[in-house]
Amino acid sequence: MKIKYKSNINSIKNRTQIFVYGFLLFLFPFSFCFSQNIQYLQEQDYTFKKQNGQLNSFDFLQPNSEILIPIFEPETNPKQPNQKASGCGGFVQDIGPAYVMTWNTDDGSAPIINLPFTFCFFGDNYTSLYMNNNGNISFLSPNSSFNAYAFPSNINRIIAGFWSDFDFGSCGTMHTNISPTSAVFTWKDVGYYNEKCDKKTPYKLS
Repeated sequence: MKIKYKSNINSIKNRTQIFVYGFLLFLFPFSFCFSQNIQYLQEQDYTFKKQNGQLNSFDFLQPNSEILIPIFEPETNPKQPNQKASGCGGFVQDIGPAYVMTWNTDDGSAPIINLPFTFCFFGDNYTSLYMNNNGNISFLSPNSSFNAYAFPSNINRIIAGFWSDFDFGSCGTMHTNISPTSAVFTWKDVGYYNEKCDKKTPYKLS
């Protein structure tokens, strides 16, 4: 009986060790991923790596810290606020003025946008955000990634209704309409990489 009892203890130890080693091996790739650091690239280096397929998930376009205030130009034929839409019976909110793009037209971001209200996002309060070319808004920093990554993310706080590799080099405009209690972000008739305009996307986030 004593020998059998000792044998059972050894068996349990061996199985415990196997489980611990297996669990550590399972965690290793995840710890490797989270140990990676975000790398901000200058526009020339970023463009070169993208054209040659060398960008990875941790490569971002260096934000232009000199652009702090949004610059607008009025629309030629703006819609009236709360104009009734045809067919669906809903309402179309004015998309607001278009940005004059003084930043990278491929994977760039508009200047920081200050909100006149506090936006609570998963328990964190924000009063400013970035509108990014590729169809999303972010809160901690501009987001130049054209490849969508999984949520939740430890890279950035982001809302992405439609995340794609947009390109404004030959077509498309970005618009914001900020009120005291709401915000509307519009990507209007935008093309895709590399300055293609045969397929245009109208997209709104509000």
